[in-house]
Amino acid sequence: RLAKRMVAGMVATGLPRSTYLSSTIQLRKDTGAINVSDVPTITVETLNMRNRADAARAKSAAGRQLVAQGLYAGIVRYLT
Repeated sequence: RLAKRMVAGMVATGLPRSTYLSSTIQLRKDTGAINVSDVPTITVETLNMRNRADAARAKSAAGRQLVAQGLYAGIVRYLT
């Protein structure tokens, strides 16, 4: 549920979904902190630095603010 809400929050703020993964949400067994946690835990890939638009977003204060707003929106969606 947390991952789905995070994706929805990021998309709602105007950030594009990944285009190079088969699915926006990837379930993995090789991440220790996530696998031993007793609370909801996810890893969010916010930008792909090989993508020119993402790299430009990372370089600008406005782009970084947009990413922060997307993360915030996802957290709020999960908690409400």
